Amino acid sequence: MPTFPADTLVRISRSLFEAAGVPAADADVVARSLVDANLCGHDSHGVMRVPQYLGFLRNGTYRPGVELTVLSETPAVLATDANWGLGQVQAHRLLGKLVPKARQLGVAAGTLRNCGHIGRLGEYAEAAARERMAFFAAVNSHGSGRRVVPPGGTEGRISTNPICLGVPTSADPVVLDFGTSVVAEGKVRVHLQKKEPTPEGWLVDSTSFRSAASRCTRGSGSAC
Repeated sequence: MPTFPADTLVRISRSLFEAAGVPAADADVVARSLVDANLCGHDSHGVMRVPQYLGFLRNGTYRPGVELTVLSETPAVLATDANWGLGQVQAHRLLGKLVPKARQLGVAAGTLRNCGHIGRLGEYAEAAARERMAFFAAVNSHGSGRRVVPPGGTEGRISTNPICLGVPTSADPVVLDFGTSVVAEGKVRVHLQKKEPTPEGWLVDSTSFRSAASRCTRGSGSAC
């Protein structure tokens, strides 16, 4: 497998986004976010996402160059609409608006709707820690991407709903960043990209469950 310097990957990724109509500054934010995820050991949120994002830009799911719209604002709370812009760009814009509020009042909260994939949540916890602030975030995927089977279930009903917490320390911040499923969706995507089987317990074959249920319904004598 070829190895590329991080700067090279940033440059290539940035140029691809720019070619898709993304403003240069926004393309740089997304490219650096993806490469940073690779450098942190999370290929699930790294440059393998470039073709996915480009596909969304191509078919109009993501919109390049849009602004972050403020829907409602109080001294401590901000509700925003990302207008289906690139997630990393809009998430950092929201965080940039929340930090001054938190510095002024001690706490601030914000919501972001109609937003593209924002990448590695730990990235924003680290950014908040650089401002000497604690951080908590959760993602609901707009109710889409319902790939997670509830305990005892056979078909996806919920998203992986990631949760992230971060706190600054005298050295590196302490960051917890995890999905609420057995494994994050992106980890499965990594195995698909590498054409490698996933470990036992990561995936549920819903077709097998349906087939077994059908046999039970027909009274075939199978154990049910």
